[in-house]
Amino acid sequence: RHRNGYTDGTNYGFQIRNKFALGSSLEFRQQNNGTWSEWKTIQEGPVTLYENSEGTNGAVTLNSNLSNYKYIEIFYYDKSHTGAYSSVKVYEPNGKLVNLSQLVPAKANKKIYLDGTTLSCSGTSITINNSYSWAYQEAPYVVGDTNVFYITRVIGHR
Repeated sequence: RHRNGYTDGTNYGFQIRNKFALGSSLEFRQQNNGTWSEWKTIQEGPVTLYENSEGTNGAVTLNSNLSNYKYIEIFYYDKSHTGAYSSVKVYEPNGKLVNLSQLVPAKANKKIYLDGTTLSCSGTSITINNSYSWAYQEAPYVVGDTNVFYITRVIGHR
């Protein structure tokens, strides 16, 4: 909170409040001759567009259109090999293709797995375009076209 310090009886100042703890925004208002203005948003917090702790390896339906966001973060994990979690940021996501990939050394069976999935982001959905899973030991072989990645959360930033 700031006030001008004048002693002529007029009051001018401003206040800033942080509502990020509630997942909302940073806001301010000003005082002109003793009257406070309405609160105005100067920065919005992230918005959860999708959340599922188990995750899905299929299509994701979002609760808001991707065109409303400057960038999104997609959180996912590998359910087949390691259980490792990761995320990817996608700027101006509407209409974009996104690659999820990993290289996993498996000491127990002396193999290296290469997994990948291409996602299509459009409107209120994220869908699977294609997937692959390869295993390398002495010679490479294709394990299949299975998507090993499970999307658990999508967050949008305006």
